[in-house]
Amino acid sequence: MNNKQRQKELREQTILLERIERRFIKPYFKEIKRTTNKMAESFTNNPNDLEFTDIMESHELRIGKIFDKNWNVAAKIFSKRMRKQLITKEKKDLQDDFDDKMDEFTKEYSSQKITYVTQTTKNEVKKIVEAGLLAGEGVEEIAKRIRGNSIRYSRYRAHMIARTETHSSANYGNQVAAELTGLKLVKSWISARQERTRLWHRNADRANRNIPMDEPFTVHGEKLDYCGDPKGSANNIINCRCVVAYDEE
Repeated sequence: MNNKQRQKELREQTILLERIERRFIKPYFKEIKRTTNKMAESFTNNPNDLEFTDIMESHELRIGKIFDKNWNVAAKIFSKRMRKQLITKEKKDLQDDFDDKMDEFTKEYSSQKITYVTQTTKNEVKKIVEAGLLAGEGVEEIAKRIRGNSIRYSRYRAHMIARTETHSSANYGNQVAAELTGLKLVKSWISARQERTRLWHRNADRANRNIPMDEPFTVHGEKLDYCGDPKGSANNIINCRCVVAYDEE
């Protein structure tokens, strides 16, 4: 795959990623804002309870449903595109195999990702409460500050989560689709080449070209099977916009 083909692949995947991402920003925003406002209300009624146990349990259930839909939509769209690129005739049993792989992905990462998001929401509210108490503010004033922060905070988080989860599951869909073709393939990391692209992702672009598909990329000292691989640290996957291209050996 030459540089012109690499850039074409980057453009096409980026357009798809952004289209799916926009679809899920609103659900994430509404859920985080809703939960933050519920926590403000709870704090007003019971300022000594900063665990928000019932609220967090409901938050986990709802955010989990959004995750599940986001992952499946992105992975299926990208896997279908990848299969069309790599094989001329679709095999009927590939979809069943793909569904099994998606179940594995959900079982392995769902709990971890849901806990991360919900704990981050709770910790943000706790920071506001602690800062308010240190400043000598009253319960109503702190609760008002939580509600006032909810829109800005929820919008920022929604964009980041939608981008990260769409990117991760889409690239997983690509990887699974490529594996299921049964072809001998190589893969290449393609850096997004944007202003905020991590330096080590630019380096990965040069260092990870045409490697065997069953071997991981080495990115900033971590082994990743694909861009956005949840095995990686936050420094490697959050807000990443790199993509992977697959080609026959």
